[in-house]
Amino acid sequence: MKKHLSALCMVCLGLISLSVNAQNKYLADEFVTNSGSNKYTVVGDVSDGLSSPVDLDFNKTDLTELWVINMRTETMGGNTVTYRNAGKSNQEAFLKTDGNARHFMSLPTALAFGDKGDWANSPGVLDANFSGGQRAPFTGPSLWSSDFTIYAQWAGPGTNGSHLDMLHGSPRSMGIAWEVGNKYWLFDGENGHLVSYDFVIDHGPGNSNHDDGRLRRYQEIELKRNGLIPGHMEIDPERKWLYINDIGNSRIIRVDITSGNVKGSSSIPPREALAENNDIINMKWEVVASTGLKKPCGLDVDRNRLIVTDNETDEIIVYDITKNDGTFPEIGRISVPYIDIMGIKLDQEGKIWFVDKSAKVVIRIDNDNAIKKVKSDGSIVSVKQAGEKQLISFFPNPANEVLNFNGLNSNVELVIHDIAGRIALENFDLTPGNSRVDISTLTEGMYVVTLKENGAVVYQNKLIKR
Repeated sequence: MKKHLSALCMVCLGLISLSVNAQNKYLADEFVTNSGSNKYTVVGDVSDGLSSPVDLDFNKTDLTELWVINMRTETMGGNTVTYRNAGKSNQEAFLKTDGNARHFMSLPTALAFGDKGDWANSPGVLDANFSGGQRAPFTGPSLWSSDFTIYAQWAGPGTNGSHLDMLHGSPRSMGIAWEVGNKYWLFDGENGHLVSYDFVIDHGPGNSNHDDGRLRRYQEIELKRNGLIPGHMEIDPERKWLYINDIGNSRIIRVDITSGNVKGSSSIPPREALAENNDIINMKWEVVASTGLKKPCGLDVDRNRLIVTDNETDEIIVYDITKNDGTFPEIGRISVPYIDIMGIKLDQEGKIWFVDKSAKVVIRIDNDNAIKKVKSDGSIVSVKQAGEKQLISFFPNPANEVLNFNGLNSNVELVIHDIAGRIALENFDLTPGNSRVDISTLTEGMYVVTLKENGAVVYQNKLIKR
C-alpha cells in the first residue's frame, strides 16, 4: 500500500507541431500546450508489486480502480496490481497472481476491461503449454473476473486457475480491445492479422468448456509485431472504429468494425472445438499515421483525440480524429522523462496515465493549467472563460437511487445514455432549486450524464450505477 504519492515536476522537451484553436481546445491538447506545467506523479512503483508493467486500464464498474498488468517471464506467467482509490491519499495496492498464470497469463502484453467488471488479456507467448505437441502453438486471450473473491483464488476440485474462459488461436498477441459483452479484438502477432474473439458465455472460474467460442479472422488487416513490445488497441466511444498500433510496420491504423462479410471457414484451422471459426473479408480500414513513428505502443482514444506512446522516442503523441476528410492532424508531442513507456490511458477527468516497464512505475500527468470544464464534444473552457463561479458536478458517483447536482445557475435538461449510446433517461428538467434526479430505474452499469441548456450541451460526465 502506498502511503504517499511522489510528484516529479519536470519541463517536457520536444514540443512540436502545435495546432490548437484557442476557442476550441481539447482534453489531451492541454498537456501539450501547457507542457511546461506538467507534473509526473508516481502513483505506483515496485513497493506495490510492479515488476514489468506493460499496460493499464480502469475498471468500468469503478473508475477509481486501476489495474496494471506485469509481463514477468514465461516460466512464471504475468500478474496484476490493482489500485483502489487510484492516485488518492487513501490509495491501496493489491498484488494478485493466478494459480496457473504460466498458462492463462503467459507473457501478457495488454489488458482490456468490459463493462461488467470482467477483463481479458493478450498473451505474448508462442505456446502456453510449452510442449511442442500436436496442437502447439496453443494460446490465446483469457477472460478474468475483477472480483477478488474469484480472481487469483482456488476455484475448487477439478479446476485450473481462476480464469473465466480462454481460447487458443492467437500466439504472440500484442494488444487487445473490448467491444461488447464478452467480445474482444486481438492483435495476432504470430499469424500477422486482426482477430475477434467472443467468449459468449464464460465457463466459470477454472473450468474448460470452450465450444461456444466464436473466432473471426480478418486476414486483410495485416499486422506485424516487434518482439514483445506491445501494439495496443482501443475502440472509440462511438463503437465503430478500432484503433491499432501496428508497431512492426511503424504505423497506426483504424478499422471499421461494423464492416465486412463472412467469407467462410478460416484458412487457419481452429485449435479446439468452436461454434465459429471464419474468415471475414471486405473490411473498411485506413491508415491514421505512418510518418514520425518508430514503435507506436500504448494507445487510448476519446471522441476527439487519439493519444499514443512511442516506445523508441519516449514521446506521447496526440492526434486530431475529428476530421471528415481522411486526415488525422498531429496536435503535438510530449517528451516524457522516462525511457520505456508503454500502456497509456485517459481517466474520467482527462488526465493522462501511463506505465514504464523498465522504471517499474505507474505515472499520472497532472497540470494545474489544463482542463477546467468539459463540454459534450470533448472541448474545454476554463473557469474564467466560462464566466462561472462554480462548476457543475453531481454526487454520489457511483450512485444507486438518486443523483444530486451542484453548481446549477440556470434551467437545464438532463439526458442519460448507456455505454452503447442508447438513451436511458431523458426529458428531465433541472433547475437551481430542483437538482435531484431519481435513477433507481437504471440497471447497473456505466452511463454518460449530459446537461443541455437551450439545446447546447453545458456539462457531461460518466456515471456508475450500482
